[in-house]
Amino acid sequence: MPRLNPKALISLAAVLAAIAGLSACSSGSSSAPTGSTPAASESAAASAASSAPAAQEDTRPIQLATWGGTTGKAFANTWGKSFTEAIGVEVDASPIMDYAAWSEQIKSGKPGWDWGDFEAYFPIGSPDLFLPLDKESLGVTADDMVDLGNPAANAAMFSEKSVGQYISSYVLLYDSKRHPEHPSGWAEVFDQQKWPGVVSLYNYPYGMLEVALFADGVTWDNMYPLDYERAFKKLDSLGDNLVFSNSGAEAQQQLASGAADWVVHWNMRGLPLAQQGLPIAVDWKDNILIQSSHVIPANTDRPNLLTQYVANALKIENQAAMANATATGPVVKGAFELIDEDVKPWVATNPVNLAQSAGLIDDIWWAENFGAAYEQWNAWQASRG
Repeated sequence: MPRLNPKALISLAAVLAAIAGLSACSSGSSSAPTGSTPAASESAAASAASSAPAAQEDTRPIQLATWGGTTGKAFANTWGKSFTEAIGVEVDASPIMDYAAWSEQIKSGKPGWDWGDFEAYFPIGSPDLFLPLDKESLGVTADDMVDLGNPAANAAMFSEKSVGQYISSYVLLYDSKRHPEHPSGWAEVFDQQKWPGVVSLYNYPYGMLEVALFADGVTWDNMYPLDYERAFKKLDSLGDNLVFSNSGAEAQQQLASGAADWVVHWNMRGLPLAQQGLPIAVDWKDNILIQSSHVIPANTDRPNLLTQYVANALKIENQAAMANATATGPVVKGAFELIDEDVKPWVATNPVNLAQSAGLIDDIWWAENFGAAYEQWNAWQASRG
């Protein structure tokens, strides 16, 4: 999930600025997924991801652009491995995602990457970079997708050019051995008198601005449009105890080494450390939900093969396998029930965790305003010296 090569920020801002504006839509609080196993049977999904690659399409390895680290490895070892076993086409998860580089590849007419780990705002704001999906070949329907309790988010879960990939959250991660007591909720994370310590935030405005504003008392119903000045003032209140991570792997290093006391990052980066025996814990109060999307790149010479890849990833057993590896929240009904019991507490779509969420990031707002928000973020970072 999300992250931009800093050198690509200017070009990405230009890409998004050129996208036609979308109608504004307010976001709302999330609710627990409803329903049971998809009406689409396993055999239907298997038909979409058949035992042979799409006819007359190149069978070179599929290039997955991920955010690396433990989550990147999980993509290769779950969705990638099961696809290779079913179809016979290898998968390479070594490319590191960069939204601007993806955009330039598509514009050149020679996309090198076949699939990417996208936050929902990017395909919403850049529709020309993606192909319409062959929904009849996905093995699921709109009714099979989890209900996020938000009409706009539900629409993005099964739209013309994107389908849900997984749900995650920005949460508080900490070392429970070093800190048997800990802050709970964003307001407490920012309360240095009650909870002194180094706070690490992701060096990325998407979600981090919402964290700061919620900590400052902004309710989710009044979150958008984001008040940049108020958010930066709240961030500045942490003074020298504010540090940043530039990747999920760096956030994990901060946790493991004790370089930061309170780490605000994706829930998925905590589980692998806990599975290694480290005393890493998660606090879900005020967690901020993130929606990620499957898409097919424009100009690809293998649209049918990539549709098979997406269909395979949407099978409930593969949704559960990915969750077991790195705590991604399944987007297909029935998959959550297949997750290992010791992993479920780490998953954003666990009803217990959903009930504690502040809200779901408004990806339509971000699709329209990402470039401006990143300029504001970079200017603020430069002002800190």
